[in-house]
Amino acid sequence: MLRRISLACVMAGSLLLAGCGQDSADAPLAHVPADTPFLFANLETIDDATLDAALASSNASLAQQRIDLRQFAEELRRDGEAESLANVLDALAEELAGKSDYQQVAEQIGVDLGGQNALYGLGLSPVLRLSINDAERYQAFLQRLADAAGLPLETRTQGELEYRQARLGEAPLQLLSTVHDGQAVLAVAPTELDDDALQQVLGTSLPDSSVQDTQRLSELADAKDYLPYGLGYVDTTRLATLLTGSQDLMIQAFRAFAEQTQGQAPEPVSQSCREDATRLASRMPRLSAGYTTLDAARTEQRFDVSLAEDITAPLASLTSTLPGLGNDSLESPFDLAIALPMNDLRDLLTQQIQHVRTAPFSCSALAELNNDLDELGRQANMLAMPPFGSLRGMRLVIDELTMPKHSDQPAIKGALLVASSDPNGLMAIGQSMLPGLATLSLSNDGEPQALPPQLTAMLGDAPAWLAMTDKALGVATGEGEQTTLKSLLQEETGEAGELMHVKLSGDMYAKWLQLADAFGNLAGNDAAALEEQLDAMQNQFERIDNVVIRMRMEDDGLVINNRIDWQQ
Repeated sequence: MLRRISLACVMAGSLLLAGCGQDSADAPLAHVPADTPFLFANLETIDDATLDAALASSNASLAQQRIDLRQFAEELRRDGEAESLANVLDALAEELAGKSDYQQVAEQIGVDLGGQNALYGLGLSPVLRLSINDAERYQAFLQRLADAAGLPLETRTQGELEYRQARLGEAPLQLLSTVHDGQAVLAVAPTELDDDALQQVLGTSLPDSSVQDTQRLSELADAKDYLPYGLGYVDTTRLATLLTGSQDLMIQAFRAFAEQTQGQAPEPVSQSCREDATRLASRMPRLSAGYTTLDAARTEQRFDVSLAEDITAPLASLTSTLPGLGNDSLESPFDLAIALPMNDLRDLLTQQIQHVRTAPFSCSALAELNNDLDELGRQANMLAMPPFGSLRGMRLVIDELTMPKHSDQPAIKGALLVASSDPNGLMAIGQSMLPGLATLSLSNDGEPQALPPQLTAMLGDAPAWLAMTDKALGVATGEGEQTTLKSLLQEETGEAGELMHVKLSGDMYAKWLQLADAFGNLAGNDAAALEEQLDAMQNQFERIDNVVIRMRMEDDGLVINNRIDWQQ
């Protein structure tokens, strides 16, 4: 599922990364209502070098995306579902065939990646506006997709504007497309639209107040340090209002469809449920994303999840005692660190439970959540019980990963740290579970001690060490890794709000692929399909030096940074 979501984001993002001047009445943002529930667009024109950098990740994974499209189509057919959708996915995969980058794909379908693009919502109806440089190629591309889906495209007119329309199966939805003034509009909307709504979808009329008028996207870029390319947001509070209300045209269409097919329209969402939906949305009022670095050496994106202050405050001010969390100089090819402040998480969960107990949800659909509070409270209390209550985090570092010949077990050289407010207590628990540890007498000086043979036998006879400080307990395996263990235990703890980091080198990922190849063959997977997929993934990561993901809590929400360092 994550791969499919990523695939959809990549293909949409490849269209949206082109630049545009957003000052004229013809600019996409002039067509976006100020209260749109979602918007992804650009604020400035993008030059060729920056465009190449922006598409580097998409281009590196293009072969893999083609495989994913075909596999998804096969799954749909195998499950006996959505044959027309499966055919469209195959058609999209064919559009990618023989292409090395999305610039070639854009040229083939007539899209101008240096033009004006935006994806937004007219209420719940998604609309894509993009610049084209060859109307015939673009129309031919749409026709290929329509033919694959078995949907006839009818030509209609709205005033002097010609557009194309196709019904989307039995649902009360239609696909609308038009090309004018060098821009294409592609939208999914209810089948019944009055002239005013149709004009707004097709772009022949403008909203009373637009995002361009309010500068909402510019303000977001300034607040989050997003670059003016490929940024956007999802307004969850606006979505909640639209989904639970009765004013949106999409909601009205589905209510009418239900009445026609079932003989009775569904009951409107009650006022109490609408209020509870708004209350829940206010806990996470906005999601946003944008690039912070785009050049030939590095691509960095930032994802923001806005959260209520009582959720962010405890974690934004929290400093984990995990050594190396948030470290900017990650030297190992694989490095994963996660803050696990169990007592703080328990307090936060207990606080949220108390909020609901004080003001229970009145919506009947949420009644079960009210009833489950006691069980949630008991589970929260378990986080404070030993050994969980003393945990503060964990860090796994892998320096080497190999698959020895004539063995189905990988050889790993690395170290694992467990941060705790009571490392001695963790050691005592370990000694009770593994009596061999009783021969060790660790102090809090961080000096590694070799594990006895009866324990290293469990690790394939590889040498292993244990060490402890007043902040963490650590174990290392592999020749020379005692030095790594000692160094890791001496690293500084992260800054307040640091929650996670993970670093994966392109070379390490290639080794993971080798393991997947070995285990895949053992599992009897389709050898040809597996080899094709592994080759595509191998080619993708040969271009990558490192991937680094960091997560931290700030005063206004959760921040996730995703950085790719490219091979030079």
